[in-house]
Amino acid sequence: MRIFSGKASSKPMQRLADSISYANIWVWALALIKRQKMHAYTLNGKIEEEFGFKPGRIMMYVVLYKLENEGLLASKISKRRKYYVLTAKGRKELDAARKLFRDAAGEL
Repeated sequence: MRIFSGKASSKPMQRLADSISYANIWVWALALIKRQKMHAYTLNGKIEEEFGFKPGRIMMYVVLYKLENEGLLASKISKRRKYYVLTAKGRKELDAARKLFRDAAGEL
């Protein structure tokens, strides 16, 4: 589902889309990594394919680095590539983020 594809209908809607997408790349990254292990390069394209926005390549590496340092992801090297997998802590944070999004949407 390409949630953020296309042009927003107004500037306020564009700001909202940007704040939910680009400002929260970590949520979208965790959601995809939960499905299967991924490396940064693939993850960037998958976010564009699945959600309709493309984070900068360097930004993705920064986000993955922070998520790993916070214990939400673990990495494994295979065939000279660093793959990321979701940890139990990452699964809990993703569940909490999903709940927050649902609760917020329910209040509108």
